[in-house]
Order: sequence, then structure tokens, then C-alpha cells
Amino acid sequence: MKIKSKLIFVVCSLLIACSSSNSIEPKNVVLTFGESSASAQILDGNDIDGEGSVFQGSKDAEIETVEFSGTIQKQDNSYVVDIRAVREAKDGSYRQALNTIVLLSLDEKMVIGGVNDDLVSIILKK
Repeated sequence: MKIKSKLIFVVCSLLIACSSSNSIEPKNVVLTFGESSASAQILDGNDIDGEGSVFQGSKDAEIETVEFSGTIQKQDNSYVVDIRAVREAKDGSYRQALNTIVLLSLDEKMVIGGVNDDLVSIILKK
């Protein structure tokens, strides 16, 4: 009888563990714009309709600044990322911007565009 009760306990424990949602959500967005790279923390439930998440980050380098922001919404096992990135020279010699929407998986680096010879990529990190 002891073995039977232990077996039932183990089976029930496994069923509970398998049915619980242990999904790992992204915590940071990393944007690379040419040679510049910046990251931002993802804040839950703060977009306009309250169902997605938002992020906003910047990097202030010696000769340029990079700013980016956007929203993230879970779509099955991926994430819909709406992003706006701007890179601007401090001397005013150039200003480059990119707006796009992409479907990303966690830890998947994706090139989302390019401005002149500089590629823009994004990755969602745990």
C-alpha cells in the first residue's frame, strides 16, 4: 500500500509540474545600430491597451547618441516587436531613423534594417 500511495504522489506531482506555466519571458531588448549597442529593460503591461510591454533605451557616446523605444506583445511562442530607433551625430552631421515591426523568438538576433552601410539588429534577452 505504501508503494501505491508513493506512486500516486509522484504521478500527481509530475502532472502538476507539467501543467504549470514555466514560460521564460524576455527581460531586456538589445539594439545594435552600426557600431553602437544599447539595451533596455522591458516593462510589463504598460503599452496603450495594457496588454503588451514597453521598452525605452539610449546610449550616449562621444560622437553620437542612439535612442530606441517600442512595444512587445506575445504571439504564441514568439513576440511581435514594434520598434523605433534613432541615431544622431552630436555635431548634427547626420540623423538616421528606423521604424519597423518584427516577429522574434527569445534570444534570436535579427537584422531589422540598415541605414547607409550600417546594419540595425535586435535581440530579446532573458
